Amino acid sequence: MLKFMLIASALLAGPILRGESQGPSPGDTTCPGNQGIKGVVRMVSGNQMPAPGVKRVPLPSVKARVYVFELTNISQVVQKGSSPYYSAVHTRLVTVADTDSTGHFCVCLPEGRYSLFTRRDEWYFASRRDVDNNLAPAEVSKGKMTQVECHIEGSRPPVY
Repeated sequence: MLKFMLIASALLAGPILRGESQGPSPGDTTCPGNQGIKGVVRMVSGNQMPAPGVKRVPLPSVKARVYVFELTNISQVVQKGSSPYYSAVHTRLVTVADTDSTGHFCVCLPEGRYSLFTRRDEWYFASRRDVDNNLAPAEVSKGKMTQVECHIEGSRPPVY
């Protein structure tokens, strides 16, 4: 399983090719093909630095839209300075999934590697990279659902 920090042979290729959302209905976190990505979007803001004696509460989940692109390297985006914001992603958009009211989403996908972004206004957001500088990667294996946690930045930018 992959955790997604600024962290999927589907079978429903028709909706994917048409670019339709494959988000769940409220409370539904299953995928009819049992292969793809499911997860939750959480809002991160404020001080995220670990500190002795400070107990962290779970980040709140939020309703959002998740953009699933072909695996995207940092060299394939237009980045806003050195931030985790991107004005353009130059890989193919595979599908878009809306979360339910509790921030959960599910999308059926064929085997492969993908990058997951959220958005804030006109900016795509992905704060996690792998060792090859691929942004917010998630891998879908045959017959498996990959569990991820996506983040969206709150009004108070996080400090790490």
